[in-house]
Amino acid sequence: MRILMLNYEFPPLGAGGSTSSYHLARTLVELGNEVDVITMSLTGIPRQETMDGIRVMRVPSLRSKREVCHTHEMGTYVLSGTMFAAAQVRRRHYDVVNSHFIFPTGPIAYMLRRLGGPRYVLTARGSDVPGHNPNRFRFDHQLLLPAWRHIVRDADAVVAVSHDLAARIRAHAGCEVTVIPNGCSPIALGGFSGEQLGLDPNLEGRRILMVTRLHEFKGVQYLIEAARTIGPNMEIHVVGDGPYRATLENLAHELGVRVRFWGWLDRSSQELRGLYQHCSVFVFPSEREGSPAVLQEAMSAGLTVVAADAAGTPEVVGDAGILVPPRDPQAIVDALMRLFSSPTLIDELSERARRRVATEFNWTDLARRYEQLYQRVLGRPGSEPAFTGQPT
Repeated sequence: MRILMLNYEFPPLGAGGSTSSYHLARTLVELGNEVDVITMSLTGIPRQETMDGIRVMRVPSLRSKREVCHTHEMGTYVLSGTMFAAAQVRRRHYDVVNSHFIFPTGPIAYMLRRLGGPRYVLTARGSDVPGHNPNRFRFDHQLLLPAWRHIVRDADAVVAVSHDLAARIRAHAGCEVTVIPNGCSPIALGGFSGEQLGLDPNLEGRRILMVTRLHEFKGVQYLIEAARTIGPNMEIHVVGDGPYRATLENLAHELGVRVRFWGWLDRSSQELRGLYQHCSVFVFPSEREGSPAVLQEAMSAGLTVVAADAAGTPEVVGDAGILVPPRDPQAIVDALMRLFSSPTLIDELSERARRRVATEFNWTDLARRYEQLYQRVLGRPGSEPAFTGQPT
């Protein structure tokens, strides 16, 4: 098939949704399909390039940062993306359009269909679903709900990356939703040594890593508060950037907690690869996740996971980590002290995490399910419905 993929974030822009759509596109190409991607531009990034067989086209936008995108910036992508995509559809004759994030990319797929373009599949990833991230997009969702509902019901198929997200979509739109989680995109280990990273050699086994965008709902503050109770005998490394960073840095300073904020690190950087190599526990207290790709990365690297029992996160963790109530620093304290007192438990959960990622989140299997869904949308014989059952 010839597939047009739309996503306002695509590497090197964005976070989990960006990485996941890239790996889906790459795997679809490996399976013999053609995939073109239309995404946002940013100063210093080529307007067109080929990445692992994917033809990537970046349209003009007002985006100013790699790690975050504001509503008005998304709006510029919708305008330029629609015009550019309409011309591409006339030239390339795609079989199907797969729009990642109902907003802002869904309106582009909807307009292409109105202009006589291909059938379209929506993939919902979290912040694009009303109620999933009320801290950041409450007003946007209230304003755009009628249009959101119309676009969802108009789609030829809707995919959600978790059952939690699928239930929210059904509640708002009353439509069928297929659940296909994100696959795991393992990060290469190695990178810089502990000495090069400035790690304390006396804290082996007590190094905590968190990789995330820095928004309030991601819960970094609860980890920092937990660290005050545990004391100085551990290191916390926070990778990522965002509007909540200054608040977190001030909190760590006020509480006298040992936290190092690394800022934005590229997935291929020696620093990030080294941190995955030399840290042993990955804490992820986020309240609002679809199918967190960064959590899968940590599990594939063998880090032991402590994560919030909220939204789509439990569907990723399964029995391969420790789930704690959201917004509960004491629960994080209890989980970390349990791990620090039992190296064998760390090893056991590390091995479970590797196995779970390998068996449940294999990109080839998941890309084939997307292929089947595309074929079903196109009405081609031999296609089977993608999995819509209960989480494992």
